[in-house]
Amino acid sequence: MGLGVLLGAPNIISIMDRTQSSLGQVKMDVCAFVGVAPKGPSRRHHIATGEQLDLQSIADNWFVRDRTVAIKVSSWEQFRRLYGGFESPGRLVYAVANFFEQGGQEAYICRIVHEYDDAVVNLDAVASCMIENLRAQGAGIGLNAKNEGIWGNQLSAAAGISLTPVEFLTDNSDASTISFASTQGLESGCLLRIVNDDITNPGSQFSEYRFINQFKRQGDSVSASEYWTLDFSTAPLPAVPKKIELVEGQLSIIDNATGISEEFANLALSPSHPRFLGRVLLTESNLVDPQRNWLLSELYPQDLSPFNQNAHTLNSATQLAINPSLFSGGEDRYQDISHADFFDSRWVLGDEHFGSGVHCVSNLSDCSLMVVPDLYGPEPFEKVLHNEPPEPLSGADFAPCIEQETATLEVETALPSLLKLRLDPQLPEDRDLIISLQQGLVSFAKQLKEFVVLLDVPPTLTPQQITQWRSKFNSEYCAAYHPWLKVNQYNPDGQIGSSPKIINPSAVAAGVIAASELQHGLTHGPANRLAKSVFSLQIKVSDKFHDQLHPLGINVFVQQRDGIWLSGARTVSQQRQWRQLSVVRLMVMLRRVLLQQMQWVVFEPNTPALWLDVKFKLQSFLKQLFIAGAFKGNSPEQAYFVRCDETLNSPQVVDSGRLVAHIGVAPAEPLEYLILQFSREADGSLKMVSK
Repeated sequence: MGLGVLLGAPNIISIMDRTQSSLGQVKMDVCAFVGVAPKGPSRRHHIATGEQLDLQSIADNWFVRDRTVAIKVSSWEQFRRLYGGFESPGRLVYAVANFFEQGGQEAYICRIVHEYDDAVVNLDAVASCMIENLRAQGAGIGLNAKNEGIWGNQLSAAAGISLTPVEFLTDNSDASTISFASTQGLESGCLLRIVNDDITNPGSQFSEYRFINQFKRQGDSVSASEYWTLDFSTAPLPAVPKKIELVEGQLSIIDNATGISEEFANLALSPSHPRFLGRVLLTESNLVDPQRNWLLSELYPQDLSPFNQNAHTLNSATQLAINPSLFSGGEDRYQDISHADFFDSRWVLGDEHFGSGVHCVSNLSDCSLMVVPDLYGPEPFEKVLHNEPPEPLSGADFAPCIEQETATLEVETALPSLLKLRLDPQLPEDRDLIISLQQGLVSFAKQLKEFVVLLDVPPTLTPQQITQWRSKFNSEYCAAYHPWLKVNQYNPDGQIGSSPKIINPSAVAAGVIAASELQHGLTHGPANRLAKSVFSLQIKVSDKFHDQLHPLGINVFVQQRDGIWLSGARTVSQQRQWRQLSVVRLMVMLRRVLLQQMQWVVFEPNTPALWLDVKFKLQSFLKQLFIAGAFKGNSPEQAYFVRCDETLNSPQVVDSGRLVAHIGVAPAEPLEYLILQFSREADGSLKMVSK
């Protein structure tokens, strides 16, 4: 059947993959967070890894960019370096902070910025500066902050060069040809400074920059007379050179607000070189990008003094401290961000390109949870009654006086910079829009069947309104959490402030789920766990109302003597077999393992030998899960089955180019078998269907 690119795999897989070790579990603890941040990757060129960046293509498609980019971070500090801290007007920063606080280890961050109709306007809020001592076509070169925001105004940059002596064969060189005993690591695109500083013959003095186009090999390697030459016959040098130096660029950048700096050395100054300054900034810098107008240009140092080496070699660190180039022009445009920016109306299932908004996670192979903390802003939290009225304290008998608990919520100050995201759950039209936005997330999750989206029950709703809200959702790929939680507020410098911050319960739940898997495995239900660093609930949920919410599949955080605990781990599916979150995640993991690790079957002849091989590998994998306690039953026969035989693969099925296997598993809860149909389609792709 030949080789080909397989569904769900980024590269070509050979038939030899069939001989690899047995199937193994994949991690399911990675969460995608989509929200608003003061800085961070956005509006980026789509750059393929593993190959040299095509600068011509980038220049031709300068305004064709991925508006939303999913970047994986593995710590809170890494998030702060890339996306900023608590100065953000959104809740993303608090969501991510509490995810890691609960024990999460890896997260994708997707920064939301507004989509403008004019592509040029997309980059108008990006800070920039001019570097004068590197020149392109006689003018200085411009740098842009990596992404929009006032954060870029705190950047400064300095550039310099380094000069390294290059040995050449003086007796075999003249004004038209320079000879070298070896290339000394030089290659096409390197810049040479060629000098004649003979003070005895002032008429022959010169200093010129020449780029290497191509070395020519001369002589005979067998007789050890091999050497290399550079041909300057079309533009001879003014005289015979006395000294040759390799010229390389240096660039130093610092974010003066955070102290984060980047140093780039050994930079080439020609676009034809792999280490060209523009190419390096596009692929390696987290702070700046080159400007388009010099991306395809050869760069030259600003010539200060032709024969003084010290005038050419600039210490970039010293230069940065003494005479830096300062960035300006960066703007925050939070006020433009709207609900539509969280989605990509052009995205379709199976699209190989990265979408925008939440749809940018569609091609992530290891994302298992999604939280969208800034989907809407319910600020300010108005004063409302608790979900349950207090029990009457009057009676026929005398009793000690009990101080009545305050029946109102704390008011949180509105954030005017996110006004377009504000929705009041108390207003019917706003509540309907909130539901519509959340249904969009659930629909996306149901299409992919790769992750579970975690939703927040809108705050300030009455019990009846919560029940009505719950009736709008029915999916195993969605879990709901209530109520919102109080954590410590932080100042921009990272110090705890005086007022609490009310955050999304889904963010804390994501950390609890991730920590539960890392500690106990995927089959352990992520419930009855303490929420770290959460000191209070936004609104008290009575035991009576909690008992009503649990059967509805709403997972409630409850106040206990030792802190705040997450009491449930259910989905909002109305089908009994899909109500347990651990069961859904187990089936997602099983589907993911099969699609990622069974790709070799698309290259094999569809024979009974292949059926037997497929059955053996699947049974071996399921036995691992059985031993780990994932399935119900006292024996493997009671816990799972695998069928891949002539009954499923009739002559008609084989002739159509398909291979079909059925896998049945009985998760620890519920008791019923859940059937997956695993098939190889005629087009060579793998397909998984729940039955």
